[in-house]
Amino acid sequence: SPQRELVICGEKALELRNEIFSHQLPPGLIIAGTTNSESSALTKGRLQDGHTLLYVCIDKQCHLPVLKVSEAINLLRQ
Repeated sequence: SPQRELVICGEKALELRNEIFSHQLPPGLIIAGTTNSESSALTKGRLQDGHTLLYVCIDKQCHLPVLKVSEAINLLRQ
């Protein structure tokens, strides 16, 4: 199965992470995130003031960021 990653960046990252965990997720999904740091290679350049963005990558191909958990879940299920 393809490698799937989800990176959540922004002030509400923890809240959205908890919402994500309420859904059935693909096996092997890697989840990372931050509320205020760009020190990780996964979060570098992904923070935007006033927004919490969800980045979905499948087999190292990243989709445009989305704002809603439902949109991220749909992308992860493709």
